Amino acid sequence: MREALGRVYFRTHDYRGAVGEFEAVVETHPVNDYAHFCLGRALTKTGDKRRARHHLALASNLRPERRDYRRYRELLAATI
Repeated sequence: MREALGRVYFRTHDYRGAVGEFEAVVETHPVNDYAHFCLGRALTKTGDKRRARHHLALASNLRPERRDYRRYRELLAATI
């Protein structure tokens, strides 16, 4: 449920709300690659690039076959 709410917040540009929801998911499910990815994306939108980089790296390492995870990780690295 929290993941779905986080996606709603993200889509409506409430990135801080999305961060809160995805943080809750990651706290209870630390190997949820999608939650780490979404948390990284939301953190990027809030300007917290250091934390975003951490969660995008976790997502990418949990699911190395996901090119989209790797792409966003690389895009963020290029802006830092």
